[in-house]
Amino acid sequence: MKKYFLVLLTAGSVVLAQQSPVANPAGMAPPQARPSLATPQRHHQEPGAVVRPKTNFRIRLEIQEGKEAPMEISVVTADGRVKTQMVSPKKTVIDDREVPSTLDFTGTLTALDSDQCQFNLFLGRTIPYVTGSHKGPDGRSVSQYQQMQVGLETTVILQVGKALVVQSDPLQQVKVTLERVP
Repeated sequence: MKKYFLVLLTAGSVVLAQQSPVANPAGMAPPQARPSLATPQRHHQEPGAVVRPKTNFRIRLEIQEGKEAPMEISVVTADGRVKTQMVSPKKTVIDDREVPSTLDFTGTLTALDSDQCQFNLFLGRTIPYVTGSHKGPDGRSVSQYQQMQVGLETTVILQVGKALVVQSDPLQQVKVTLERVP
């Protein structure tokens, strides 16, 4: 039985060719088969290369504002990016209406070794502010407002199990703790 295969040339034409068996000359090794995708490949690691541990971490943010009870955000992640946005429990009142604000937490965690990670952090919130006002049909004042985003952006090295204060001022303190999750 003759076997045929197609060869596609760069000019776009198709050529039909006949496959003929080739004898293995004495002393020549048979051609090596290509590894299949199903065969696990071993990757060569350069000497001195950093081996990052594959583990999950809990990132815990504690935000203390004034004398209020601290607010805590806790997220579990591995190496990489984490992002969360939530409605803040604090409300702003404009013209007898509550206007919500959001709390934004974005970070990128990079494990440096088994005990420390580099953490790029943005912790912010949206705050409504009045941009104008006018009298409504009933004579009451009506305000227009927009949301402004404010926050802290920083890069720090975190040690597993040790809290790090990343912001401290008379109005608030922000503390970050990194824990390994089994």
